[in-house]
Amino acid sequence: MIALVAAVILSVAPPPHVTIDGTSLSAASVAQVGGRTFVALRPAAAALGADLTYDARSRTATFTTVVRQVVMRVSVRSLVVNGVRTALDVAPIFVGNRMLVPLRALALGFDATIRANVRAHEIVVTSGEGAETPPGQAAVRSSSTLQTLQGTVTKVDTSAGSQGVYLDANGQQYHVAIPAGTPIQFRETRGNMAGAGTIAQVRAGDTLIVSSDSAGGIISVADIFTGYLGTIAAIAGSSMVLTSGRVVNADPRDTIVSLDGRAATFADLGVSDSVTVRADPLTGEVRDVVAASTAASNGRSTVVAANGAPLISSTQDNAAEPLRAGQSLHIVATGSPGASASFDIGDMIVGVPMSETRPGHYEGSFDIAVGTNLVAAPVIVRFALASAAAQALAPDTATIVTTPPTVREVAPAAGAVVSSRRPSIYVTFNTVGDRGMLAESERLLVNGVDVTAASTRNASYIYYLPSSDIEPGDIRVELRASDTAGNPLAYSWSFELAGQ
Repeated sequence: MIALVAAVILSVAPPPHVTIDGTSLSAASVAQVGGRTFVALRPAAAALGADLTYDARSRTATFTTVVRQVVMRVSVRSLVVNGVRTALDVAPIFVGNRMLVPLRALALGFDATIRANVRAHEIVVTSGEGAETPPGQAAVRSSSTLQTLQGTVTKVDTSAGSQGVYLDANGQQYHVAIPAGTPIQFRETRGNMAGAGTIAQVRAGDTLIVSSDSAGGIISVADIFTGYLGTIAAIAGSSMVLTSGRVVNADPRDTIVSLDGRAATFADLGVSDSVTVRADPLTGEVRDVVAASTAASNGRSTVVAANGAPLISSTQDNAAEPLRAGQSLHIVATGSPGASASFDIGDMIVGVPMSETRPGHYEGSFDIAVGTNLVAAPVIVRFALASAAAQALAPDTATIVTTPPTVREVAPAAGAVVSSRRPSIYVTFNTVGDRGMLAESERLLVNGVDVTAASTRNASYIYYLPSSDIEPGDIRVELRASDTAGNPLAYSWSFELAGQ
């Protein structure tokens, strides 16, 4: 019925021709509903150069580019851009078997301009990532009261009273004052690391997106970077080859290196050390390397203390298993009494305070909120006493996953009509950092019958091939599973088995 109504609407109001960043969308990808122009998800994502994930259960679409993540949901009159929610005047809709998003919502999400040619019945959309910003000007988003400045961080000033960042935007230099305590949303380009933090976590080479109102007040700040993990297979100078085959070339003059929590150089790194690399998301230039030595990676705390410096004699953690929202990462350290103690989780979460609960015994916790994702991040404990300091690496790296898993693909597809009486039924998954699912948690039901025992299950998929014919008709499939952090996934769909 919905599809019939939509067809009537479309026959009365033919859609305009739409071009996004130079790509012409097909007429089938554009719809005119209620006087508004809507576009289909996948053609729009392809035109924008964005990766697209779609959660059929919640009817939520996520577009991801190098510096932007835009989330929209059917019937919800708001979208989320790099963690910041913005109101919409018209919500995305679902017509027939596909989700359609308002063109103006897409423009708002991607900092785009819309130009309409009424005579030619044409709309041209140019995204903020598809056009240059005039020198010396900030890009203006589609909301008349919201301005966005996007650039590469060249310097970070954390001095009390003058906190701010220096940005290079299209060759123009800007200084952006960021008041103390201003929350910053951090996101690695693939979403494997994300969370809220402060200016102390901003690094040169990151892409910063600062949104302000017409009076110049900061509304939101987003920090985007590229990050990846690996183990060193070979190293020569400042060039490394990881066991994955990835080659890392860095300029030692522009790259900050740390090893087991202390300042280091590339000469200090060795084969089998694990590394977390942080790079400029636009150029790929490496700007930050956090390394853990083989001894530390094997679970032994590495103590670094100079003469007269405080001593860290041991560290303990509860990070042996992945953690999720509502849980806490708890760190315990022993050593010199009277020290000021804290811990970092990689270079994303820094300066978490620890309290001295009795002489020489320190405890601290990081409470995990929704939106924080970290994969295999080293936990670094720091002691300061007078003018001296010491660092130690906790035995386990921390993996925090708060983004629930989603379904990547199902077969047979929802609504499909199949003729085989023994159809292959499977589900594949999307998880943060490709950490995968707990195979033992996966349950599959077909028309209410639990077929889990006859299925093949692993971290990436569950697969079922019936051993006998299934009666024709509507076939309902239900899935229940959890990722490695315990975040649940419930999903169901139906297909039709045709009669002979």
